[in-house]
Amino acid sequence: MGAAIECGVGKTLAGTENAKLPFWLPDSRSVGFAADAQLKRVDIESGVVRVLASGGALSGAWNRDGTILFEESPAGDVG
Repeated sequence: MGAAIECGVGKTLAGTENAKLPFWLPDSRSVGFAADAQLKRVDIESGVVRVLASGGALSGAWNRDGTILFEESPAGDVG
């Protein structure tokens, strides 16, 4: 995944290799994304990457009440 924008300065987010279809979390402190058949999130400040779901996640969205919606590959593999 590209770079985070903070005050006009970009930075590469380690751990986001192969990222697709990024989306902001409601607090704007993290970005969710699909990569390697998993739904993940990266904390912009700390750079910590967490796996949210495995098994073929293609994309996702996170609403304000904490519900995560994600699309899963029918075969469970995004190969």
